[in-house]
Amino acid sequence: MGSYIVKKIKKLDSHFNITLDSLVLDTYEVVPDENVKSIIIKNCTVRNGLKIKGASRGASLHIEDCKFESYNGITIESSCFRAVYVKNSVLTETPNEDIRLNMLSGIFSHTLRIENSYIHNIFIHNINISLEITDSSIESKLHYFPNKCENDERSSVFIKNVTFESSEVRFGGAELETIHFENINVDKELGNRCNVLEIKQDLILDLIFENAHFIETYIDLENLTVRNIKANNSTLGKMFNFFVGNIKEEQERKVNVISINNCSLGKSYFHGRIIHNSIDFGKTTFFTPPVFYNSEIPQGSIFPDASYFSACEDDGSIAAFRALRLHMEEQRNRELEGEFFYLEQESILKKESCSGKRNGFRYFYGIISDYGNNAIKPLVILILSMFIFALIYAICMSQKVSVYLPIDSELLAKSLYFSTKQMTLPFWSVRELTPLMDKEVSTHPIMYVAILQSIVSLTCIALSALAIRWRFKRG
Repeated sequence: MGSYIVKKIKKLDSHFNITLDSLVLDTYEVVPDENVKSIIIKNCTVRNGLKIKGASRGASLHIEDCKFESYNGITIESSCFRAVYVKNSVLTETPNEDIRLNMLSGIFSHTLRIENSYIHNIFIHNINISLEITDSSIESKLHYFPNKCENDERSSVFIKNVTFESSEVRFGGAELETIHFENINVDKELGNRCNVLEIKQDLILDLIFENAHFIETYIDLENLTVRNIKANNSTLGKMFNFFVGNIKEEQERKVNVISINNCSLGKSYFHGRIIHNSIDFGKTTFFTPPVFYNSEIPQGSIFPDASYFSACEDDGSIAAFRALRLHMEEQRNRELEGEFFYLEQESILKKESCSGKRNGFRYFYGIISDYGNNAIKPLVILILSMFIFALIYAICMSQKVSVYLPIDSELLAKSLYFSTKQMTLPFWSVRELTPLMDKEVSTHPIMYVAILQSIVSLTCIALSALAIRWRFKRG
């Protein structure tokens, strides 16, 4: 079919289906008859924007393989659409003004679907509509502000295989059933980024991130009432702000489930929240300590091991880990209590290092036993020190030391025996050195080396015993 320029479409005939195919549309306003069941616009070039108005009986709108040249883009006004479907269409930017997909008030529609399209801006305001965007790119802005349905049904948002290019994404308005992000910005080589993801809905039942990478994004969920947050294999921004401050009602502060697995978070704030059922942060990396001030953390919460946390050198890091430690202490969760104690001490140590004032006891306590959390490490150091000191004894007792001389196996055996005895019976050398020197000498320098080994041995044994006791206390 050839291309025809259509100047004006007013009050379309009352056919069941209306199809505009391979046309150049100069018209701005399309007013279908109220009995029209569907409007299909395919392979068309729209020069001055497209306004569809007055479809009041639940028709469907299907737009495919169209090019919109005017800054007005698509405007749907005062219509009752069963579904709106946009596929393989491009809304280009002009020097005059941003192109937009602009949904105005007065629409009652089930779903707006955008598939395999490149769109500069999407604005959806004050309508009852669910939004589905798949296999598309959004260059600048996505604003979605639905209003409440008359029958109290909740809309939802599903965004899959979408690239945000220097975008801001903002949601607000009426309650939603679900906001679901899946396979977002997965091609990191393109340098895709979303500056802001802001959600200010009245209520969301489920907020889901699945393989969604908001790398340099400020994710703003402050004071949001949400029942479940689920994320897997995702990057949740340089800041994940789930702080609640102004909401005072307990029901509005309550979150049933926070499940964030195999994800990464920058700065993250959860303070003021009441987590009712469970927290699961399995294999999630925290680049700064998560903040849980004035929160309620349920029993049996799952946090990753200390290697998934970064201890920073500021007071905020110390306070955040201390708050988590006190939460776990209150729950008598000794395992996590010990882990957050370790991270708290690491933050203190880093702060001391930056200020030039280091506590030597804290430093060696961390090196030898991970601040009392590791019972194996002191024993390993103890065994290694036994062989090291045996070698020192042998060198001290040798008349000549050279790589060209044969090994004195008898002297090595004596040194190892003496070192072993020093390890098992600390300060035994104060009484006698006869295993090494075949006579009793009270002033030989080896005695001072033996005393040093005794101190190391006692320290390692004590720290290992304390760590074992702590393990039993944890149950």
